[in-house]
Amino acid sequence: MPRKQATPPQALVSMLLATLMQIIAAHRPAFRQERTFRRAVALLFGELFAFARHTVTQVLLALGMHDTDPTAFYRLFSRSRFDEATLNACLFRETLKRCSRHDPYVIGIDSTQIPRSSLTFPGSSWLRALRTAVFQRGIHRAQRFVHCAWLPPREKGFTRAIPLRILPAFPPKAAPADVPSAKEWEVGLACISWVRQQLTAAGRAAQWVVVLADGAFDTVGMWRGVPAKVALIVRTARNRCL
Repeated sequence: MPRKQATPPQALVSMLLATLMQIIAAHRPAFRQERTFRRAVALLFGELFAFARHTVTQVLLALGMHDTDPTAFYRLFSRSRFDEATLNACLFRETLKRCSRHDPYVIGIDSTQIPRSSLTFPGSSWLRALRTAVFQRGIHRAQRFVHCAWLPPREKGFTRAIPLRILPAFPPKAAPADVPSAKEWEVGLACISWVRQQLTAAGRAAQWVVVLADGAFDTVGMWRGVPAKVALIVRTARNRCL
């Protein structure tokens, strides 16, 4: 039996770059100006080659742009140079190309924290420290977010979660920010509703959404707000009345 020839590394690199550039081009509608789009693309490639902290400064250093004025790159995130909802909608449509309309669209939602040292940093508050022992809980200053990720079907036994959105879930006692305070389950429900709306807009109103979450989202408000055609799988109490 003849031995199957492996694909040359140069061909694999060409295929990878072609696919990456196709995905990048699909996100162009989220940017009003071409120059801001090019800066975002530069930051994307810098993220791939930055092996230290993934900050704007380290990304520019990885690109060999350490002598460049970073102001314009910081303004990408501080001056609303792109529309976050449109950008994530573009990403969502790309996932539909790799997900059959006959199978459920599986997502996972969970909360995460970004440690902060400032007491006045917008959205920061005292939260339970995740790295402290279970028998001696501690607190730290941090921002709380809820992220939603697509869980693609396994391919040759391998899969990886694709982040779709990350939305703030700042407590009422958090430092004042530009977004209103919200509970974890409220933001998680907003993510689920957004996915449901995106599927309907793409002509997949009949496709089911399967949501995986932990016990933090097992609340009465969450269960009452779950949209139609959505199956929610969470860790819950045995005596939960649905």
